[in-house]
Amino acid sequence: MYTQSTCTDITDGTTTDSGYGTVGSSSGDVSYPNGQGNGWGISVLGYLCPPTQWSKKGSSWTTQVNGLGALVINPLEKKIINIELYANCITIPAYNLTTDQAGVIFAQAFNGARVDLAAELQEGTVQPNSLDLRNEFIRLLKISLRKIKSSSSFSSGPCLGDVSQNKAQYGC
Repeated sequence: MYTQSTCTDITDGTTTDSGYGTVGSSSGDVSYPNGQGNGWGISVLGYLCPPTQWSKKGSSWTTQVNGLGALVINPLEKKIINIELYANCITIPAYNLTTDQAGVIFAQAFNGARVDLAAELQEGTVQPNSLDLRNEFIRLLKISLRKIKSSSSFSSGPCLGDVSQNKAQYGC
């Protein structure tokens, strides 16, 4: 189920439930894979750190990560769109992998999907609105995760059963 994001205007601290906010005069660092183009990019305030707590479920490592998301910014239009993924369940085959390696695999997939989403924004192949961006980000994340480790899975919503949980950490 999709829930509309809220945004905070960094110029005055007001919030809106439209999924949009304004950037103000200072937009911070923004990733533009193909040049500034149409102005849309992904905030590079910090890439996802590898989740460290995993549970062994059958022949896989499984974890729930809470607080995943990305900040899409257009300094030209002074807009931001916050993509929130809330609670998510990640499963990575454990064959010859430690939990640390599973965490790195997921972080690489997540951060790679952010770069891919920024490129799509620049190319205009995804519309800059919260629902389309959220759905495309999830699609790209699933593809990225399976490219790194086939049979891995990412699902929206909490994991079922007794599974370790992580709070998403950025900027490590």
